[in-house]
Amino acid sequence: MDFGGRYPAQNPVVVTGDVRNVAGMLILQFTAETTLHAVCDRCLKEFETLKRVRHETMVAEELEDEDNDEILLLEDGAIDMDDLARTIFILEMDSKTLCKEDCK
Repeated sequence: MDFGGRYPAQNPVVVTGDVRNVAGMLILQFTAETTLHAVCDRCLKEFETLKRVRHETMVAEELEDEDNDEILLLEDGAIDMDDLARTIFILEMDSKTLCKEDCK
């Protein structure tokens, strides 16, 4: 993906996770991580940083309440993890990157 003319996620994004049944409700948890190639927004120095995104959501085959957008619906008993992980990872990208917290 292009972020301001740069492609920070040049390495594969590795996704690991599981689905658990908790009191009859399915809970999907996963972590997506990669090393980002970034440029500091203050000093313009290029650097690499680990980006790790954790996500948890409830999963169901059907909803009793159609207005509930916090539950992910299964489609034919499956979830498109590629699309879900990509979307969550992109939404969690930082708007600013710093090579170190005290960069001047």
